[in-house]
Amino acid sequence: MKLFLLKSSLVLLFSCSKTDDNCIPNCLSEEIEKLLSYNCIGKPNISEYYFQYQFVYLLDAGICSSDDGYTIINSNCKEIGYIGGVLGLTIVNGEDFTKKAKLIRVIWEK
Repeated sequence: MKLFLLKSSLVLLFSCSKTDDNCIPNCLSEEIEKLLSYNCIGKPNISEYYFQYQFVYLLDAGICSSDDGYTIINSNCKEIGYIGGVLGLTIVNGEDFTKKAKLIRVIWEK
């Protein structure tokens, strides 16, 4: 039953018009499935940011290892960068994501 409700909510979340402010890319449903499959500690989530004149998405799988970081993808779900990790990476496409990106909203969390 929980799986049915999750999938039903995903369909509603990803079924939107171009004028809908709550609309998010269809490809993120696949990213949610991936995050759920990792079975890490904490709450996996996806946050929407505005960065370099586009909406991008930070994928947070939760705590999976001591070297966890965050993947940044564009609206086509193509990876554009990786931040965090043991090295504390912050640069995406030549700019400091942690200083330049503006958090819009958390669009999904477990």
